[in-house]
Amino acid sequence: MKDRNLIIILSHCDTEEKLNVLRDTVKVLKDNHFSTLVTSYIPLPEDIVRELDYFIYDKSNPILNWPIKSSLYWRIVPHKGINYKLSYLSKEIGNAALNQAIVAGNFSKTLDYTHFSYINYDVDITSEFLETLKNPKPVQFSSEGITKNFPCFLLSIFDKKNLEKLLTIASCEEYIKGHPNKGISFITVEHYWRHISTFFNYERIEYSVYDKIHSGDWDNFNLNREDDLFHIYYQSNLNNPSSTDLQLHTEDPRIVLYNIVKNITLNVNGKTVEIADTTYVIEDTEISELGYYRDDKYIDLMYIFEVDLISTVTSNG
Repeated sequence: MKDRNLIIILSHCDTEEKLNVLRDTVKVLKDNHFSTLVTSYIPLPEDIVRELDYFIYDKSNPILNWPIKSSLYWRIVPHKGINYKLSYLSKEIGNAALNQAIVAGNFSKTLDYTHFSYINYDVDITSEFLETLKNPKPVQFSSEGITKNFPCFLLSIFDKKNLEKLLTIASCEEYIKGHPNKGISFITVEHYWRHISTFFNYERIEYSVYDKIHSGDWDNFNLNREDDLFHIYYQSNLNNPSSTDLQLHTEDPRIVLYNIVKNITLNVNGKTVEIADTTYVIEDTEISELGYYRDDKYIDLMYIFEVDLISTVTSNG
């Protein structure tokens, strides 16, 4: 007999690793007699869809970017009395997750279930997690195990009445714009979810919830994908003059190599540069050749300019 708690799985599985994690998630839920709904911005393999009760394929994928909404990250690299500040603006994917929750909720509220549980496709489903799903309360929010964010998107539960209330409150437009007249803005979707939680008399799930695939594993401050000999970062109007209209670049373009662990031989525009320091700054405003030698093998680094990144390198001192 199917459980009366519909599990709504938010997903964007664009790699085989993520698809396999989604397969495992669906199997565990099915083995425990839960109905499942998966929402995705990309098509899913037939073997996954076949195991679901419902599948929502929505092509919109409303990821945001600067200047509409984005997140700013930075790192300081000190070198010879100068602090180099590496910064980048990331694409804002929280709006896409929120949109999935709203679309799936509007579809699900007409179905014959008593509760609706939002989870991420890669959530770690433990025995206590399953017990929570089997014994849901009217409204429950969870906290993320690594960042301790509360509430988080990994697990949120609503009964039908409160799901309908959620859908009258939650809005992508409100998340994007905030309330400037009240001095309210929402930095992340978790921040907005915290705002949403204030409208409910909720129960906080006591244990922390973890995901299996961590989006932060990819270090955007290091574009060296070859080895661990050094980190490399550059200002994105270098080799791309059109990006200067972003009005983020206040200094000449430059490339920074840092965390250099051993002497390296670099090729910059056909010139050989021997580097014996832990940090090195390339001030050339145009780059036609960039690479280094490792065990008599030449490693081309021109691929770093293909990274879709709005980045800056500024300095003081």
